[in-house]
Amino acid sequence: MEQLTDLFSGHGYGAEPAGGFQLLCACCSEGTVERERAVHAGTQRVFLAAPEEEARRLPPRWAGEASGPVGGGRRREGLEAVC
Repeated sequence: MEQLTDLFSGHGYGAEPAGGFQLLCACCSEGTVERERAVHAGTQRVFLAAPEEEARRLPPRWAGEASGPVGGGRRREGLEAVC
């Protein structure tokens, strides 16, 4: 997942695995919250913050960069807009 989030970040967009969200109270959300980024693996939902054209273009690039037994299984499916 880190490669996918780095790819989007490198283009000025955002990508965040759904498991990476943390609910915060109003006071904490206005301050600085530090926590270690969890390692996400396996099938999961990822929220993308990018124009639809870029959200469709970048994931296949990420999947195509994978090699070897671990990365070789990368794929994406089911892109839907959430407003």
